[in-house]
Amino acid sequence: RKLTDEQIAKFSIQYGHHRCYFHQLLGATIACAPPCDKWWAPIVENLYDECGRGVAGMGHGELYNTYLKSVIPDVELTAFGTPAIPAEDFIFEYNRLALDFYKNATYLEAFGYMGPGNELLTIPMYKSILIGLEERGYDLNFWKIHIEEVEEEHYGSIRNLLSSYEDEESLKQIENGAKTSIEHMKWFYNEFYDYLFLK
Repeated sequence: RKLTDEQIAKFSIQYGHHRCYFHQLLGATIACAPPCDKWWAPIVENLYDECGRGVAGMGHGELYNTYLKSVIPDVELTAFGTPAIPAEDFIFEYNRLALDFYKNATYLEAFGYMGPGNELLTIPMYKSILIGLEERGYDLNFWKIHIEEVEEEHYGSIRNLLSSYEDEESLKQIENGAKTSIEHMKWFYNEFYDYLFLK
């Protein structure tokens, strides 16, 4: 379904809140990693990308707010660069669900959650969002850069780490992490859909 201008504005405000918490999930993944840099270093690289690798204007918060201002030119932001319009409850609940999972996750479950679990839905979702927004004339660098980084680098590095595990117990843990991630994301986007179309 195509969104109206008002719905795109509502989506953009709430996604602006949602993306602000991604560094916490990356940090939780690092906390679950084995004491070996081949595991945590790729996630640190992902975090470094989130802040733009020190390049002015390339932090993901800055890129997103450039997009947001192209949708809502007079959007009001807080001192932290988040939308002044409050986040909906489902934004916080998704983050809580994810962090609660990480508290007791093995490193294979954690990397299954952040890797294959996220990969299966995030890449198609971002591509769909980009296609839907392209005809509107907005600044879409945030979405384009994410698709390039996510598809080619971050998920690929996790995929390589997990590919060496073939025993049944390890595969079960990876699958549990991936399935939990998919369940959380499906819940989140169903809530988002209801917010946009039913409220």
